Amino acid sequence: MSVWYGLIAPAKLPRAILDRLHASVAFTLQSPEVRQTLTDLSLEIFGSDLQQFATVIRTDAEKWMRFAKRTKWLYKILFKNKYLHKH
Repeated sequence: MSVWYGLIAPAKLPRAILDRLHASVAFTLQSPEVRQTLTDLSLEIFGSDLQQFATVIRTDAEKWMRFAKRTKWLYKILFKNKYLHKH
């Protein structure tokens, strides 16, 4: 399992603002103090462009939705639906 952190903005945020935000975060992540702090927390720093990050989000969402569906199915089989119908 992997964990990632990122910033997400509203879908209709103007591209100029999005690009400026991205540049500011990328610049901040180059700071020796920030890099050391994140490294001390065992976090790996890597950057990506906006499209790559969108792909990561989409891919992870699809993967975890499949997992959730399979888990619910397994849960229903193991516990014979007795806990799932409370809603």
